[in-house]
Amino acid sequence: MAGQMAELLKKAFAEKGVQLPGAKVETRKVLPTGSGESSQHTGQSAETPTVSPPAGPKAPTAPKEGKRSDPIAEACKKWRAEHPVARAKAPVKSSQRAAPLACYDSSPVRAGKSPEGKVSPYEVRLGSAARLALTLDEQVELEVLDVYEELGRSSQCCRETADDEHLIAMGVDFGTSSIKVVIGDPALGKAFAVPFTTASDVARYLLPTRLHESAGRFSLCEGEETHRDLKLALIANPGDLLLRERVSAVLALVIRQARGWLFATHADVFARTRLLWKLSIGLPVAHHLDDELTQTFNDVAHVAWLAACTPRDISRTTIAAARDRKREIAAAPERMSEDEDVEISVVPEIAAQIYGFVNSSRFNRKEQNIYLMVDVGAGSVDSSLFHVKPARGGKWDFEFFTSIVEPHGVMNLHRHRVGWWEEALSRCSEPTAGLISNALAEHKYPTDRTVALPSRFTRYVHDAKVFLRKPSDDPDDTFFQKKVVSQVRGKSYWHAWKDGHLTQAQLIGVPAFYCGGGMRMEFYSRLQSQMQSMPGYSWLRAEPRRVELPKNLEAPGLHRSNYDRMTVAYGLSFLEVGKVTRALPPPKLPLDPETSWAANYVGKEHC
Repeated sequence: MAGQMAELLKKAFAEKGVQLPGAKVETRKVLPTGSGESSQHTGQSAETPTVSPPAGPKAPTAPKEGKRSDPIAEACKKWRAEHPVARAKAPVKSSQRAAPLACYDSSPVRAGKSPEGKVSPYEVRLGSAARLALTLDEQVELEVLDVYEELGRSSQCCRETADDEHLIAMGVDFGTSSIKVVIGDPALGKAFAVPFTTASDVARYLLPTRLHESAGRFSLCEGEETHRDLKLALIANPGDLLLRERVSAVLALVIRQARGWLFATHADVFARTRLLWKLSIGLPVAHHLDDELTQTFNDVAHVAWLAACTPRDISRTTIAAARDRKREIAAAPERMSEDEDVEISVVPEIAAQIYGFVNSSRFNRKEQNIYLMVDVGAGSVDSSLFHVKPARGGKWDFEFFTSIVEPHGVMNLHRHRVGWWEEALSRCSEPTAGLISNALAEHKYPTDRTVALPSRFTRYVHDAKVFLRKPSDDPDDTFFQKKVVSQVRGKSYWHAWKDGHLTQAQLIGVPAFYCGGGMRMEFYSRLQSQMQSMPGYSWLRAEPRRVELPKNLEAPGLHRSNYDRMTVAYGLSFLEVGKVTRALPPPKLPLDPETSWAANYVGKEHC
C-alpha cells in the first residue's frame, strides 16, 4: 500500500513540476507477484525494488484558483478511498481470509481479491528442463502367471478314491488395486499364499485388479479392452449387471488360478483327499453391515465359483450360464454336482485382519480386548474401533463401536495432487506447462497402479519450484490433517467417547494395528505418531502394535515386514465369524430435578 501511495504522490508532484523531496529507494525480499504477503515457501524469492513514502520538508501547496482541483489532494483522497482498512487498521474478519484448500479430487481454492487482482495461495515456476516425474505402469514388466488355469477348472485334485476329507477355505482379498489369495487347511494347520506374478517378495502375491477382454472372452493377462476400478464401481452401483458380470469373471479366473496352483504344487498332499470348499470374500465393515451390498458380493462370488467349474473359457456366455445355473441350484439343491458344492461367506475385512493376533499367544482373553484397526488401501481408508471375544464352536464375535470408510486412500491422494498440479500449470506461461498437464491427465484415474507414488506433491514435476504463501496452503498437509487424521482420530476414535460407547479411561493406550499398502508411504506412516498423542487430550491416544507373520503361513520370499498386505486373505482362510454387531450407546437416564433424597427416605414415624 505504501508503494501505491508513493506512486500516486510521485505522479501528482510531476504534474505540479515538483521533485519528490527526500525520496529513497530500498529493496526487500517478497514473494513472486500475486502472493499478497510475506510467506514461508520452497524455492528462491525475488528481490523487487519498492519506493518508500517521501521524507523531509512538506511539499509546497499551490494557492486555490476558483474550482481548480489540486492533483496532490486528489491523489491522497483517491488513495484513502481505496484503502479504508489501512487507515482504520481494522482486523481482518474470518470471512475475508483465503478459503482453505479443497482436499479431495477438486481444484485448489484461490485466495480472495486484492487491489492488484486475484491472489493465489501458491505459485509454480517451471525450469527449462521441466518434465513429468511419474512413471507409467506399462513401463514396469509384470508377468502374470496363467499356467495353472486349466488345472483349476476342477475343484478336486483327487483322481482316485479318496482316503480322507478336508475342509479347505479360499480367502480372497478383493482389493481396489490388487487381489490376494490364501488357501487354508485347518486339518493340516497350514495356510498357502498363492503367487500370481513372477515378481519378488510380496509383489508376487499381488494380482493387479484388472480384467482384460477380447471378443467377449476374459483374461487376467491381456486383451483388446481393459476394465479397471472393478471393486469401487460395484460398491457404487451394486445393481449394475455389467459390473456384476466383470467382477464374477475376474473372480472366476482367480479361483481357477488358485486351485490350479494348489493342485500343481501340493499334489502329494491332496492327491487322495476329497476337498470340501469354502470361499470367503472380504468387504469393509461399513459395507458389510449393508445387507444389500453383502448379498451382492455373495451372489457374484457364487456365480464366479460356478463359472470356474465349467470346462469352457471364462466369457460373457460362461458368466450368463453360471447365473442361470445358480438359480437352478437354488430351486433344486439336490441337482448340485460335487464341483459346484461350495459355501460362500462375505466377511468384514478388519475382522479377518485381526484374526492372526487373536489366534496367537499374545491375545489375553482377560483384557478388555478393544482394538483400533486402520487399513490404508488404494481407494479408501478403513478405520474401526471394536471389541472382539471368543464365541462357541471356535467362532469369534465382533462388536464395532465405530466403523468408517472414506475415499482417502493412496490413489485418491494421488488424484488430489494431480488436480492441484493441473490448476497450478494452467496459470503457468511456460510452453511446457500444457504438455506436462496433458501427460498428468493419463495418470489421474487408474486405481490399480503398481508403481510407488512420489513422497511429496512437489516431486511430481522435475525442475519446478513451488512457492507457498503459508504452510497451511500445502496440499499434502491439508489432505493429511483434514481428511486422514480427521477420519481416524476424530470419527473413529474420539467419537467412540462422544457417542457414549467408551469412557476416556478405556481409550487410553488402545492397541492399534496399521495395515495396507498405503502404510508404506511416509505420508500415511505419520499417522502412527499422530495417534500416540494429542495436545490437551492425554487420554486420546492409541499405541501401535506390530502385525506378526504367522508361523503356519507358507509364503516363500515374503518378508515379514510386508505380511500386513496379506492379513485379510490369511484371516479369511481360517476365521470363523460368529456375530458381527454395531454397538449401541448405553441409555442415558434423565434425572428428575424435583427428586430429592427425602423422597426415598422412610421416617421412623412410618415404622
